[in-house]
Order: sequence, then C-alpha cells, then structure tokens
Amino acid sequence: MSVFHIVVRDDLCSLGLGLSSFPIGIVVFIYHLLHQKRLKHITDHIDLFSKRISQLGQEKLFLTLFMKKSRLVPTIAKVLICMPFLTIFVYVIPVPVSDWFNGTYRSRRPLPTQGPFDDKQPGVYELLLFLEAFSISSCCRKNATDCLFMALFKSHSAVLQYLSAAMDDIQRDFSSGDNDKGHRKLALWLKLHQDIVM
Repeated sequence: MSVFHIVVRDDLCSLGLGLSSFPIGIVVFIYHLLHQKRLKHITDHIDLFSKRISQLGQEKLFLTLFMKKSRLVPTIAKVLICMPFLTIFVYVIPVPVSDWFNGTYRSRRPLPTQGPFDDKQPGVYELLLFLEAFSISSCCRKNATDCLFMALFKSHSAVLQYLSAAMDDIQRDFSSGDNDKGHRKLALWLKLHQDIVM
C-alpha cells in the first residue's frame, strides 16, 4: 500500500469523524429547542401550583423546603451549558491570539486537530474549536435538561413534604373544633394533592 493511500485513508477517517460528530451535536441542540415549550409548560404548572399552596398557610415552611431542594440542580445545569464555551475562550483562544501578536501564528496549538482542513489558515482553527464547543455544549444541554427535570422532581418532593406538614395543621383545625376552616383546607389539600400526583 502506497503512502498516498494511507494519507487518503487517514484524511477520510478524520473527515468521517468530523462529519459525524458535529451534525449529531447540532441535532441534539435542535431537539432540545423543539421541546422547550413542553418544559416551560411543566415549570409554569409548578409555579401556578405554588401560588395555590399559599391558601393552606405555612408559606415559610413551603418556601424553605422548595428552595433547599431545587436551588442547586439548576445552577449546575447552567454551569454545564456554559463550561465548553468558557473553556474555549479562557484556555484555547488566547494561545493562537498571543502567537499571532508575537508573529509566530500557529507555532503551537492548545488542542491538536486532525482533519482535511488546513488549520494553519487564519480562522479555520478557531472555527473548528467553536464547532466542537457547540456540539459539546449541545450534549451538555441534554444533561442540563436532565438536571432541570431532576430539579422538578425535587420540587415535587418538597410539595409532598409540605402537604404532609399541612395535613397535621388541618388535623389541628378539626381537633380545635373549627370544622368550617378544616373542611375548606381539606378540600384544597385534596385538590393540590391530586394536581401534584397526576
């Protein structure tokens, strides 16, 4: 086998890897863009649900439970989406830019690339890294969506904990003889419980 065939085979292999990884990242990104409305509907439902909870009383307990359980996970999700782009701009881009100012453009590369593209041309290397960060960020977006659903699950559990504590409060209303207030709260409690379970 000649050297020409080996070089062509390596270039085709690199081209195949490049043409398969970038579109997959873009497809994942588009898929999550299409499902944003569904996710927004779920979060809006939780927000409306939390407004109705205030009629049962003990709002401070609910807010404490809700904030404790659902604050950390969306923060991690936001960091997951931003991290690939931050890595590119903080670590990768300054190396070729500083080399360009020193007159030694492309003398070193922080991330070696292999492919059919001439990455010594101005802008090609940066474009490849941006596309790579874009596809990694799209995959991280999927993880971030999973984190968001985990946060919704945690807020669900916070609501159920709150409803358990509110049931004790309703029992106290009935035992104190305030049956009208107890019946109103119990009816609301049952509606909220059905909404959160369904």
